[in-house]
Amino acid sequence: MARGKFIVLYGINNLGKTTQAKKLNEKLNQSGQTCEHIKYPMYALEPTGPIINEYLRQDNPYGLSAREAQIFYTFNRFHYQPELQKKLDSGINIIAEDYIGTGIAWGMAKGVDKAFLQRINQELLIPDLAILMDGERFVSGIEKYHGHENDNDLTNRAREAHLELKEDYHWPLINANQEIEQVESDIWKLVSPLF
Repeated sequence: MARGKFIVLYGINNLGKTTQAKKLNEKLNQSGQTCEHIKYPMYALEPTGPIINEYLRQDNPYGLSAREAQIFYTFNRFHYQPELQKKLDSGINIIAEDYIGTGIAWGMAKGVDKAFLQRINQELLIPDLAILMDGERFVSGIEKYHGHENDNDLTNRAREAHLELKEDYHWPLINANQEIEQVESDIWKLVSPLF
C-alpha cells in the first residue's frame, strides 16, 4: 500500500484555509483517494492542547512567554505525530491546516528567535507539499476572544514572517483574496500532480 500524502495549508488566520482544506479533502475523497482533514494545534490532546487553548482564548492564565508557548505548540505536534505517521503509513492522505511553519511564523511575530523555533521543530515529519495562502484577512471570520486574531499588528508581523518562510522553504503562493472557486482551482493545480 502506498504511503499517504501529507499536505499543509499555511497562512494567517481568517483567509479561508478551513474552507479550502475541506474542499480539497472532499475532492480527493470523491476521486477515490482516502483523505482526512486535520487542524493544528490539537486542542483535545492533554496536557498541551487545553493549555494552548487557554493561552489563546482565556488571556494566558499561566503567564506563558511567547517562547514557552511555542514549546507547548511544538510538543503538541510531537504528541500527535505517532497518529499522523500511522495514518500516512496506512495510505490515508492528510490535509492539515497549519503546522511547523505556523509555529515558526507566529513565534517570529512575537519576537522568538527563528533559529530556535526551527531547531525545536526539526524532528517533525516534513509535508509532501506545503502551500502558503496569502492576502488580506476576511474580517467577518475574526473570533472575538482569540488573542491573535484581535491583534492586527501581531497578525501583520505574522503575515510578513510567513512570506519570509515562503522564501526559505520554497512554498508555492496562492492569492487567498480571489473567488473561492479560483483559490480551489489554484490549490488543485499544485496538489493533483501528487496523485
